[in-house]
Amino acid sequence: MLVVLVMACLVAWVVTFLPPRAEAGSLVIPAWAFARGNVKIHADPDKYADAGPVVVGGPRQPWGWTVEYDIELPVDGSYTLSICYASAESRPVEVFYDNQDLGKTCNGVSLASASSEKPNSPTWKSSGARWEMLRNRSGTPIGLTGAGSHTIVLASRGPLPHLVVLRLDTAAPFPADWKPPRYKVRNLDRVSAKYHKAFAPPSDVDVATLRQPVEHTPEQSANIILNYLVEQGFVKPV
Repeated sequence: MLVVLVMACLVAWVVTFLPPRAEAGSLVIPAWAFARGNVKIHADPDKYADAGPVVVGGPRQPWGWTVEYDIELPVDGSYTLSICYASAESRPVEVFYDNQDLGKTCNGVSLASASSEKPNSPTWKSSGARWEMLRNRSGTPIGLTGAGSHTIVLASRGPLPHLVVLRLDTAAPFPADWKPPRYKVRNLDRVSAKYHKAFAPPSDVDVATLRQPVEHTPEQSANIILNYLVEQGFVKPV
């Protein structure tokens, strides 16, 4: 069962992070699509990347660690920012939006799935990654506003959590002709060639079926993804 779930998570990671068509109101950014930063990519499934690549801290600088994402918001509106990350200890990051300090997120600890050898134990692996929405101190989601080009910076004086994906959601519908960006992998030459397929976009998977709200628990998401893969013939039922 664990092997099947890991396979399901890996396929779901690929098809969710590089959608071939628009998902109105949502912009999904794989963590490895960063523009700048003293970070590096782990793609070895036998280590941290058992359900997709993760971005971790590289050489430490005097200010600590930063990773920057250049984004293009297709419509004006208020966007929430959610980050999917794995961290066996609390490693909060400061979020800057066009140089404006919005506060901290990634405050929690991610847990291994209940079907693993050490269920519910803290984990650095992407299979145990959790979602967290950027909120203010009173718990209200913080809105990122303005159509057009923007930059999101995640910064920390201490080590970064293992970043998996960023997602921006708005109630405003995207234009009917909007197409998701085709992201390029930063420093792909530094990733072993045998792991490059983890970054390849799919061409024949129904992304709308797999897109899940961030409120789902890891167990719910795994079951939904697994059922879809069984129905489509990707894996055999167990």
